[in-house]
Amino acid sequence: MKAERPNRLNQGFTLLEMLLALVIFTFVSFSSWQILNTVTTARDVQADHLKRLEALDYTFLMLKQDIRQIVERGVRIDGKVSSRAIFSGEILDSQDQGLTFVRAGWQNAQSRLPRSNLQRVYYRLNEGKLQRGYDRVLDQSLEADPVYRNLLTGVSELKFRFYYREGVGKSGSWQDSMKDQGWPSAIAVNMVLEKEGEIERRFMIPGAFEVGHGS
Repeated sequence: MKAERPNRLNQGFTLLEMLLALVIFTFVSFSSWQILNTVTTARDVQADHLKRLEALDYTFLMLKQDIRQIVERGVRIDGKVSSRAIFSGEILDSQDQGLTFVRAGWQNAQSRLPRSNLQRVYYRLNEGKLQRGYDRVLDQSLEADPVYRNLLTGVSELKFRFYYREGVGKSGSWQDSMKDQGWPSAIAVNMVLEKEGEIERRFMIPGAFEVGHGS
């Protein structure tokens, strides 16, 4: 009588087969982890990029709103208002250039707050951040500091240029600094960003108008 051959299905896996299965499982798991890591990284990069674009859009929106509402209102010193309304250059403890002026349109519903509808604003570069500042009242004392808010990070340079028309119906030119006399028709804001490089935006001044010295 012949002995029965052992059933191959009842023998289980050999050590070699188990090792091979383990290698395949490890390879599949590692590949899946790589794919998941790549997708997660791409999602994080995209989210950071969108946040950066939102910060840039908000920064230029603030600049546009401020510059388009510039008024020809100087600084009050000892009861007198200076004839100079826009100041730019190495000011405001800025790491590069700074800019300050007065704008209209500061909301004060029904004049409930004891302040003017005019607002003095400041732009400066501080520790790699573009900052916008403002005074709590229009003619704030020299001892009081403006309130600053960070608008944009990763800024290495900040420059301002000013466009002056030569006359009615005539073309003008861009100047790297403000003239002692005259009112610019536009202001260019130039920044060098660590990631995006150099970027410039130009903002028209719709039309300067006088504000009474009593404002």
